[in-house]
Amino acid sequence: MNNHNIISVAKHFPGHGASKVDSHFIIPYIHNYKDMLVTHVTPFKEVFDEAPAVMLGHLVIRKLTKLLPVTMSNSFIINQIRCKCNYDGIVMTDEINMLRRHLLYRFNYVDKILKSDNDIVLVKIKNYKEGYKIINKYKNMLSKNKELKENLDKHVDRILSVKTKYNVNDKTNYVNQVLLEIAKENDEIKREIMLKNLADETNVWYNTLEKKLFSIMDNNKNVNRVLEVTVKPKKKDGYSKAMDSIIYYMLNSPEVITFIDDSNLIISDKDKRILVNEIIAYYNRYGSISEADFYTYLLDKKELLDVLKRILSSNYPEYSIDIVKENVRAINNYNVAMEIKKLENLIKETEDINEQMKLMDKIRQLKLSEEKE
Repeated sequence: MNNHNIISVAKHFPGHGASKVDSHFIIPYIHNYKDMLVTHVTPFKEVFDEAPAVMLGHLVIRKLTKLLPVTMSNSFIINQIRCKCNYDGIVMTDEINMLRRHLLYRFNYVDKILKSDNDIVLVKIKNYKEGYKIINKYKNMLSKNKELKENLDKHVDRILSVKTKYNVNDKTNYVNQVLLEIAKENDEIKREIMLKNLADETNVWYNTLEKKLFSIMDNNKNVNRVLEVTVKPKKKDGYSKAMDSIIYYMLNSPEVITFIDDSNLIISDKDKRILVNEIIAYYNRYGSISEADFYTYLLDKKELLDVLKRILSSNYPEYSIDIVKENVRAINNYNVAMEIKKLENLIKETEDINEQMKLMDKIRQLKLSEEKE
């Protein structure tokens, strides 16, 4: 891995061999620390010369870390890893939210981890807001703690040193590799979504990435850039425009998903009805949604994917809940108009006066309800 500019990681130091429980659910307590340091640490020592980074496990070694897991213990990191193992590579934590399950650390584990001597803290976040919350917490801690700020410089220097040694330029190499993969994608809509996803992920301007992508596609003889062809699209009726607009906004705003789910909207188009139900089910299951993620989710459902592509290929006004409500009214009016047309045809088909009167009364009630709307 190291020979291919990939930083390998030895994990989970000092080893889970002496543990009898799964640290994903329970923090292991190790009492026979001498056996651990001799038996379980030895394999790490043998690879430390070739391992640019090491990940710590969430283990409590009573004689060395008291009640703290090694991921929180500065004395363990400094004495056991830096001094006794003479290791100068990157030290990183296992995912820190695993500590949330332990009563002792539940309320302060983030603070303690951020103050630890780890070079990298691994955090799984639910959304970008949670990520910013942790970053801002760390910035606030740095502003009040000079020693912590000095340690940050050391962590950054160590990470940059390892990257330089193994010729790793995170963003540039990663972006270029992903752009090469995107260039192989012939589906223009999917390619655009992948590009937007990359822009969000790397914080690089979409237009910058698009220019690089087109350059790659132009220079790559094996990839034909899909040229834009002006084709007069089939004119959409009011119902289709409203329905497509709602689906588009559902993919971009949880507020719309909740609104549509509560509205009991009748959707006559079977494919779009299924698509709306899929969006609601996806959001209820995962708690968030994006065009790119939902597109990937539908890859094995070709008919729905084709519908989604057509929807995403159109332009829509900037989102507001008022636009969504207006579209819902348009669909309800369409449904009423279709029901009235159906009743009018039934009136023509029957000669029974009483039946005709009943049908006409239904039409009158529908028109009244439409006027109230």
